[in-house]
Amino acid sequence: MFVADESVQSGVINLLRENEFNVYSIQENHQGIADQEVLQITYSRNEILITEDKDFGELAFRQKEPHKGIILLRLYDQKPNLRPQMVLSAIKRFSDKLYGNFIVISSDKIRVRKLVL
Repeated sequence: MFVADESVQSGVINLLRENEFNVYSIQENHQGIADQEVLQITYSRNEILITEDKDFGELAFRQKEPHKGIILLRLYDQKPNLRPQMVLSAIKRFSDKLYGNFIVISSDKIRVRKLVL
């Protein structure tokens, strides 16, 4: 269901897996690859990218790189131990909007923007 970019903390990945979400980790499987390669993997797997790297917004919106959906985490002002639960809650709450959207999860709000795939 998800591909976690190298920037995603292990606590987020672990909590999603504990809640029976399939998470393919770039850190575990393809460390150091380019962002375009990360998007190619998510696209070929038909999965949603989870990242903390805002460069994926550039790839999705301006360069129109193919993908199935992107979740951008902007939780820097949160304690690291709180971030995984915030991500899990947002994913559950917006489960029907994951595919085909660019979702930004920040401390005070969640924004959903439709992407042209």
